Amino acid sequence: MQVHEASLKFLNDPKSGLKTEGSKKNYRSDLMKLSQERDINSFTEQELLDTCFLPVSKGPREGQRPADSTVYARSKNFQGFFSYCHFMGWIKEDPTRHMKRHISGRGKPVIKHNWLTEDEVMRVLASVDMDSLDGPRDNIFLRLGFTAGLRISELANLRWSDISFDRREISLVGKGGKIAVVSISKNTFGYLHDWHGQAAVAIGRRPHDEMVLPRKFSVSEGKYLKSLYERKITKHRDYRDKNHAFSVSKSYGGFFHLDQSGLKNRNVFIMDGHGGQTYTIDFDKGRIVATMAIHRDFNWKKIAHSVIKKGK
Repeated sequence: MQVHEASLKFLNDPKSGLKTEGSKKNYRSDLMKLSQERDINSFTEQELLDTCFLPVSKGPREGQRPADSTVYARSKNFQGFFSYCHFMGWIKEDPTRHMKRHISGRGKPVIKHNWLTEDEVMRVLASVDMDSLDGPRDNIFLRLGFTAGLRISELANLRWSDISFDRREISLVGKGGKIAVVSISKNTFGYLHDWHGQAAVAIGRRPHDEMVLPRKFSVSEGKYLKSLYERKITKHRDYRDKNHAFSVSKSYGGFFHLDQSGLKNRNVFIMDGHGGQTYTIDFDKGRIVATMAIHRDFNWKKIAHSVIKKGK
């Protein structure tokens, strides 16, 4: 009998003792390392031992020696399979009957973790610059990691629809595809509520399926905008109309209007369209103020400029 035929019967026979899909998946993965066309009577103990030590085939440790726990798991799976084949009378001798003398344990114990102390956690949180563009976002990222125990992948995929503000809970798909519900600590909830409000202002409505932690403002983008400001061109004309975005700025930087009157030392970029659309990027507050008008004749200075000028 060939390996592929024996494997199929083994995995589907209740007498094999495999009760869960996870167990079957693990056995199937290791049995696929054996030549599927070979007769199950032709394997030797040394061949199976060599297979147990095959290098890792994927992941960050690709090509390296497998961990002791992996070697042990492979050996146990081979022992279970060939013991079953011997029980069924398909092979005369079990080549794995003495394998436990060569691989006797699960390997080294798990390394003890060096957890951060409460003081160290507070120092990490205190190092976040809340006045920077990325500060509030980074603060939420760290707090959800520290207090809710979310993994990096879970944080990266977290959406506002996963959060219940009424119950102060987060529902997500955790490790192994299982639904997990975690509570949000009181302090973290306060910061998260503020961050939710900032997101609502930025998109002009209550956030729902948007990412809680959007992509960080990249260094390359920051350098590009900085270069626009450094290469800005001073305007040499006086506008009769003083109510529009282009009329209250003193210079150009690419498509942006810069150096707005009354906003000295403020990092504000304005893009003004001809159809009544204006986008004001307020880097100091980490927000974008968009104005959409049916007609061109609207008072942008009153709607957006005065509000930003007052720090609202």
